[in-house]
Amino acid sequence: MELECHWLEPYQHRDYEPVEQMLVDERERVKVWAYVQDADRSYEFDEKMLVELDAQFYLLGAAGCSCPSPNEVWGIEFGPVADPFEIMDGLLAGEYKGFTLPGWALGELLHGISLAIVARQG
Repeated sequence: MELECHWLEPYQHRDYEPVEQMLVDERERVKVWAYVQDADRSYEFDEKMLVELDAQFYLLGAAGCSCPSPNEVWGIEFGPVADPFEIMDGLLAGEYKGFTLPGWALGELLHGISLAIVARQG
């Protein structure tokens, strides 16, 4: 299943950091390895996305109330890193923004990291 990187559409009312702007500009080449959304939130959202561009990995995150949309407030929580194990270590240590990830969401992200590692090893 091909995952879509829906946050990376240009948003006119946002000033991006240089690395964020690069991801937006190169969004057609960004590979999404995992995406999780905590659907249990009533009026809030908490989403994470593991992406890769040019052999560099990023954990993107968006969390907030229902007022802004994720494409308005997403940011880079980890990365760029060449070794996806670094992101795995950060997730397991709880070093991420937003709400505490439910176990299933953490498992999905770790699964995506595993897929990326296996793909790199060819």
